Amino acid sequence: MNFRFAVIDDAPYSRAAQQIATQAGGTCVGEAETGAGGLELVRRFLPDVIFLDLVMPGKSGLDIITETKLIWPELKIISCSTLDDPKTITQARTYGVDEYLTKPFTQAQITSALNRLLKPAR
Repeated sequence: MNFRFAVIDDAPYSRAAQQIATQAGGTCVGEAETGAGGLELVRRFLPDVIFLDLVMPGKSGLDIITETKLIWPELKIISCSTLDDPKTITQARTYGVDEYLTKPFTQAQITSALNRLLKPAR
């Protein structure tokens, strides 16, 4: 797989997603610890995939989803969050999250999500 990704997360655990995605053939175009920084990162580099936390200072992950999907509907979003209640997961999917993983996630979960999102169209 060859793809570009960004990590928008204020927690150090996001480094694990970055390592796994890099091992899967991805190139990290940058990291942001705030929602506003994440939006700027997406605007500047337009990655194929973003790994996004839902709870961050300033703009929330849901705000980021809304704004990015409005401008770039093809952008793939993998939410990586500690929030694992059904209401939050449903809300994130309604906003446009393509994959929802709860922390701590595994390498297999990240790899599987990337494979589903980036497989060639037939």
